[in-house]
This record gives sequence, structure tokens and C-alpha cells, in this order.
Amino acid sequence: MTCELLMQDTKSLAIPYTQLSVNRLVAEEAAGGLWNLSVGEEHKGAIAEAGGIKVLVDLIYKWRAGNDGVLERAAGALANLAADDSCSMEIAVAGGVHALVMLARSCKFEGVQEQAARALANLAAHGDNNNDNAAVRREAGALEALVQLTFSQHEGVR
Repeated sequence: MTCELLMQDTKSLAIPYTQLSVNRLVAEEAAGGLWNLSVGEEHKGAIAEAGGIKVLVDLIYKWRAGNDGVLERAAGALANLAADDSCSMEIAVAGGVHALVMLARSCKFEGVQEQAARALANLAAHGDNNNDNAAVRREAGALEALVQLTFSQHEGVR
């Protein structure tokens, strides 16, 4: 089996377990795997095709109370994916802007704030190419959340 096939198999296995798991540690590790894979440009399209973007958005809603590890990894993966034009459009369609704004406004954990801010910034940066910039502007509280994060006590968030 080639490395590329192995990577494809790993992604297709991680996504269903991430979505269905009732175990926080499993969800955290699977989201972390998708975050790691999302760094490579060659994997972003495959993650989206496998349904990974919707799963990451769903994780934010499912694990939002006291599960900073899951949230940071899911937001980090979305931030990486948001740097890609086609993935950023899919994030907006999947409700990712709302989920990220919710994190930016309500979560006080530095890593989650940092990744949510990075994801929103990447989505807003694609305004010249698609409607993501408009999606960030239209989302209630998005601009306020980004401004609020500039006053964060955490230097990495500002």
C-alpha cells in the first residue's frame, strides 16, 4: 500500500469515528489527526470530500462545554482548511462561521480563541474570491468577536 493510499484510508476512517464517538478522547485525537492532515495542501480536498468539514463543525457544537482539547483541534483544522478557497466556501455552507464566532465569543481557553480567530481571519481573507468574507460580515457578532479577541489577555490570540 502506498503512503498516499494509507493517508486516504486514515482520513476515511478518522472522520466517521470523530463524528460518532461519545468518547471525548477519541474525538480529540481524531480531530487532532484531521488538524495535522489539514496542514498539507494535498490533503485539504480529500478531507472536504470525505465530509470532514461538516464533522469538524459538528464537533464544535457537540463538545462545546469544557472540552478545550476537542475544540482547539477542530478549530485548528478548520483554520487550516479555511485557507483553501473551495474548503472555505464549504466551511461557510456547513455553518462553520457561526460555530467559530460562538467559540471566539464564549470560550476563554487561549488555544481555542487563537484557532477560532485564525479560522475567521482566513475565511474573511477569501472575500475577493468567493462569498466567505460576506459570510463573516453577515454572521451576527462576528466582527464584534474579532474585535473582542484583540483585547484578549493572551498574547497569542491578539
